[in-house]
Amino acid sequence: MSDLSSELNLALAVDDDDTADYLTQALYDSLNTIDGLFNQSTGHNHAGAHQGGALELLDVTVEQDLTVIGESDLKGPVVAENTLHVMSDSSLDGALHVGGATQLDGAITTTQIDGLYGNTVATPSTSPYAVGTKIMYVFCQVAMTVNFPPAASTSRPIEVYAVNGQVTLAGGTFIGGSINLSTGAAQNGIVITGDAITYKSDGASWRAV
Repeated sequence: MSDLSSELNLALAVDDDDTADYLTQALYDSLNTIDGLFNQSTGHNHAGAHQGGALELLDVTVEQDLTVIGESDLKGPVVAENTLHVMSDSSLDGALHVGGATQLDGAITTTQIDGLYGNTVATPSTSPYAVGTKIMYVFCQVAMTVNFPPAASTSRPIEVYAVNGQVTLAGGTFIGGSINLSTGAAQNGIVITGDAITYKSDGASWRAV
């Protein structure tokens, strides 16, 4: 009489088995049991003990495309050695460091950009906005008027970004600024979309550098 395996009860031949009976019945049934493990709807899984156990993989190399239908939780660093294409909204809860060139083809929508050099920034709802004596300010989203401090009051440079809209500078004498693309002339006291201009005080006026 055949013996049985401990896990799947597969028939194991013993010395007193009739060979023909074993091949046509016991081994036949055992092979069907193994085949059933790979059935698409009723086959085995890796959910726990006696079902293959949980998958614990080390290094895995996927030679072709990998499609993940559900959510992915990546605990370690992620390195993309080629183009990374994100087709939906993305949320970054930590700092973002970009080491190379950055191209933004769409509009930037924000109430403010904060954290640059630890300084505050102007919000679109505040116009005119008094610069005071901070070092860097970023202005976004709408056209704004920005009041600079008197040139003699600080020797620190003030940098103005115009991310989306025109920034008109007031409160002092300005030398240099955005270039009028039609005439090629410097538009003193104006910073237009896409410009980042630093002004330094010479004690009498603000000069773009």
